[in-house]
Amino acid sequence: MTYHVSSLGVETAPNLIFAKALNPALPETHTATTGRLGNAFTVNNAVVKGRLVPPMQLRTFQPQAIDHASRTLTFPPRTIGDYDVWRSGWLDGADVIVFRNDDGQAVQVGQTRVTASEISQILPLHSSERAMPAGATEFRWSPPGWYRRGAVMWIAVAALDADGRCGPWSMPVSYTVGAAAAVQDNTDPALLVAVPDLVHQDRTDDIPAPSNVQAISLNDDRTVQVTWTPVPGLRHVVARSYTPEFRQIETLTVEDSSFMRESDLFTFRKRFDHTHRAENLLVDRVWDVSAIISRFGMPGLGGFADRLPEGVSYEFMSDEDGPFIRLKVASGHTHPIQSATHAGTEQGWYAVLDPGRTYNIHTVLRASAHLDLTLRVNGVGVADMTRAVTTEWTAHDAEFTPASLRTNSTPQYSQILVKGPAQLDVRQFTVGLAGTAPFAATPAEKETLLNSAAGHIRFHTFCKTSPWSYTMDDLLSDVGVPATQGCSLPQHLRILKDLRDSPEGRELATRAGHPILNPWLQFEAFMTDDELAMLGGFLCTPYDPDAADSPTKRGAARRVSQGQVRPWQDEFDSLRIEIGNENWNPLAGFFLLPSTPGTPGGAWNGLLLDRTAGAIMAAPGYQADKFSYYLGGWAVNEGWNRTSIAASRHADFVGYADYNGGWDSGLSAALSADDPAAVQATLANTTIPMRNRQPRLTRMPRLVNLCHEMSQGRAKPIRAMHYEAGPGYVMDGLNGASATPEQIASQERLLKSVAGGTATLDAFLYNSSVGVVSTNFFTLEEGDYWKARAKWEHGGAFNPAYQWFCFANQYLGGRISLLQPHLVQVLNDGDGKAQGDAVRVYLVQRKDGTRAFAIVNVDPLKQHEVRVRLAGHKGGWTRHHMTGDMMTSNITAETAASVTILSEDMPDGWGAGSLDVTIPPGKTEVYIERV
Repeated sequence: MTYHVSSLGVETAPNLIFAKALNPALPETHTATTGRLGNAFTVNNAVVKGRLVPPMQLRTFQPQAIDHASRTLTFPPRTIGDYDVWRSGWLDGADVIVFRNDDGQAVQVGQTRVTASEISQILPLHSSERAMPAGATEFRWSPPGWYRRGAVMWIAVAALDADGRCGPWSMPVSYTVGAAAAVQDNTDPALLVAVPDLVHQDRTDDIPAPSNVQAISLNDDRTVQVTWTPVPGLRHVVARSYTPEFRQIETLTVEDSSFMRESDLFTFRKRFDHTHRAENLLVDRVWDVSAIISRFGMPGLGGFADRLPEGVSYEFMSDEDGPFIRLKVASGHTHPIQSATHAGTEQGWYAVLDPGRTYNIHTVLRASAHLDLTLRVNGVGVADMTRAVTTEWTAHDAEFTPASLRTNSTPQYSQILVKGPAQLDVRQFTVGLAGTAPFAATPAEKETLLNSAAGHIRFHTFCKTSPWSYTMDDLLSDVGVPATQGCSLPQHLRILKDLRDSPEGRELATRAGHPILNPWLQFEAFMTDDELAMLGGFLCTPYDPDAADSPTKRGAARRVSQGQVRPWQDEFDSLRIEIGNENWNPLAGFFLLPSTPGTPGGAWNGLLLDRTAGAIMAAPGYQADKFSYYLGGWAVNEGWNRTSIAASRHADFVGYADYNGGWDSGLSAALSADDPAAVQATLANTTIPMRNRQPRLTRMPRLVNLCHEMSQGRAKPIRAMHYEAGPGYVMDGLNGASATPEQIASQERLLKSVAGGTATLDAFLYNSSVGVVSTNFFTLEEGDYWKARAKWEHGGAFNPAYQWFCFANQYLGGRISLLQPHLVQVLNDGDGKAQGDAVRVYLVQRKDGTRAFAIVNVDPLKQHEVRVRLAGHKGGWTRHHMTGDMMTSNITAETAASVTILSEDMPDGWGAGSLDVTIPPGKTEVYIERV
């Protein structure tokens, strides 16, 4: 079915601003981002996949103070403790790597080790930090269901005076968690008073502590009732801690602090051994209920290390080919290695298995003695499969075809069932499509990448690692670590190379007139000097077996060992380098580059990019014309962009994200596809305000002009670029916003409609017309929100935004300008408002010498009759337009065939003097000269 706006209401002209185009240089081909590539579907990184490596913590922490006498680093509350997740000791043994701004260069000044980490945190029992009203003497609270029964916490109460000062805590009392229920309390939220920051609250001994605090279990141990004798006339705060001291402590003791300064940038890394985490790493929670905790779930075995079934144990080991897990199962016991890989059509988190396709379980196994084990796929009517495992490492593959389609949302497992007595070593365990090797590109990925004709593909998975990351050794392996969803750099580079070299890739590049599918590499910012040298060797340096050992040689040797003799730079026209991801973003502290005394976060952004660039440039064989360097900018803070650019000598580009609609463009989470104002806001994406209230028509030229300004006197000019554009998104809980499933679905329908495609093409063309080098489509994947195509169970169709993106890359390359009103006439513009407001016309001087005109009607209320006066042409014209009306969408299986771009040759003589075109509401038509 197709979707239509039910009522457009009173006819009003869109309030658009018609800006004079700048005189830009020839734009580059647009780019795209992909979250991950490769044939293995897994969930939450909490499964056995790729290389079985314990997780790596890599994160920036800025100490408040350094005591060199005691070698102690003190941190602000909730910095290293991650709220209620970690206990004292969790960073013992971690490496501390320190960077310094040394006269405008980021240098690694030292490395040491943590000898002790002490954490004691005070956390409110409320869902937000609020104080109980004066006179209250009781509070009831049910711990969440993920709190382990038998866990002990400590509870105390403190009073707040009228100035918000907090008195001393009462004597803490212990509470043992029983059968946990849903969180609930007995307090009217309207009576609670917000406390700006409980743990930073001004403290005073002038206020007495509440007395007679008790914690009593109620309701069969499902609820704790806290009672106290209040301080008369004052509000009270009820809080918990996992230690009885009830004091805020976050400190690290290191082997050597002599080289450290408080103005330095600190990063911490540690490989964790899951087997000892229950003793000193986590609070008493069960299951893998959050992204942080799930990294400590035993991959494929589940549960806490001290809660494995009797007779089952494991350990992490390593040999010359890398790490693996050794599982031991005693006689009389059977235990699964398992991954929640699939579920039914009533959910969107897990893969849905198609009865029309064949899948494959891939394992790499070894046993201490001959062992028969069972491979099982639950929930799709597949019989168990048996495999004989020997004492040698062997790959085992088992294909299966689901007998039926699941519809419910219950997760189902793929399993290796191990019957004791047995000792089994596991190096890989993945599930994916049959006929495609694990971690190779799937047919759908190949199609999506090739259609895009994108100049560069931005690898997002190497920086979106939450607080977990990788070493360079991990990243350069054939198969990556859980933090990168099993992906690795050589695997991704091979995928692009093979597609570029394929007959389809060569034909597409010839037709588009530009190189395609070059890598845009995002790396974590905090690699060591040796790791960056290894990266330079991997990308740039021919392998010389007679050269002295060095990190550079080791990088080149790693590449050759994988069968890639030529340096990777020789395989591509261009490689783009970016460090981190949205390093300004306070939503994700593990990405954040904090300000340090004397160096703002924006400056660190530029300095660390230069540090990475410098290491690559220093690699023997480096070809300067093959590399460019990208700075992530910030649309709402020009100061960040200025300091980033000023701190960097090597950056070629700076840019920021700018979606078409959705939360990230400042629109309401409740945008409705049936609301004319929402349709208008989506079409008029150039006027959507961000937090600084600047419309895109102002923002993008302003970024270009900033680059012009900052290039003055700079050895290397910097140009405006763009990352993450296309359909926006809404998620419940994002940035604290609330959205119902119905609102989210309606926004999907709106942003994936033909009107959403019009908005995307308009945005990309507009950006090019004002001097933005290229715009980046986010993302080339299947799924909801910003993805390029629907999942197979929803029809698998490419949405209109992606289709116009591909069309622009294949047919609209060249110099682009936005025609001024005197060159465009809107014939049915009775009041003169539509000319330049509801209609925009872009002229593309194509690389083959022909012209194209893209005519965009961003008016959702009426069609417009448009005359383009520059259209004189003795040859013919080909018209390209999208099927359906502006609200047609193809995001469901029923509507999958609803949207496509049609091409038709116009009659001879048509358009010889001018183009006279009628454009329906919310649609775009493109006319290209035929020679």
